[in-house]
Amino acid sequence: MAEGRPPYGDIHPMRVIFMIPSKPPPSFRNIDQWTPEFLDFVSKCLVKNPDNRATAAELLNHDFIKISKPAAILLGMINEAREIRENLQNGIYPAKLSAPLENNNFQ
Repeated sequence: MAEGRPPYGDIHPMRVIFMIPSKPPPSFRNIDQWTPEFLDFVSKCLVKNPDNRATAAELLNHDFIKISKPAAILLGMINEAREIRENLQNGIYPAKLSAPLENNNFQ
């Protein structure tokens, strides 16, 4: 998801369900664009055996979380997404989207 799409996003979801437990965790395509702290944090999250996986408390004390910007930085994006959703629900479509999306329930 960090790279803009889910791992195994090009594979049918039912197949992915069986792949996840048997394959190694997904890796990044361009590892050089990520900080060592981020890579370490993600690797700790992707440990498959829960007995060996970091706890939430441990992850909250990870260097990546400690050096990250506050969550408030996301408020602008969240508000923008809410506005877009509200507009779509009211029949107001962005210029790039001239017709309603079929089979979507913007809720």
